[in-house]
Amino acid sequence: MEAKLKNGQQKPYFWQIAPPRIKVVMCNTYDYKGAFMSSATSIRLDEELKDRLKTLADDRHRSGHALMLEAITEYIDREEKRSQYLRDGQAAWQHYQETGLHLTAEEAEAWISTWGTENEQDAPPCHR
Repeated sequence: MEAKLKNGQQKPYFWQIAPPRIKVVMCNTYDYKGAFMSSATSIRLDEELKDRLKTLADDRHRSGHALMLEAITEYIDREEKRSQYLRDGQAAWQHYQETGLHLTAEEAEAWISTWGTENEQDAPPCHR
């Protein structure tokens, strides 16, 4: 019995699904006392992505390694900021739930509109 999708097509078996374009393998090294020293990461790219990386590296007069390191660093920085933003939002919501303290949108907009002017004001006090 074959599994069918909603559109009537046959559902692919797991080995028919395209493999991921990137495979990551990590290897850690330790000193003689067992303390962590460094980590090597192997990234296997499909041929199309490898060619694109080489073309870009050649255009930039940089190594593919340098471009991958830059891309990974920027991704991690961005995702860390996104995670912190979400944590800050959750903390603010929790604080509001516990205290009821807030500003209205009009109060916040009025305060923000003073930024960069001669009459720049401090944040108004929160209220219930």
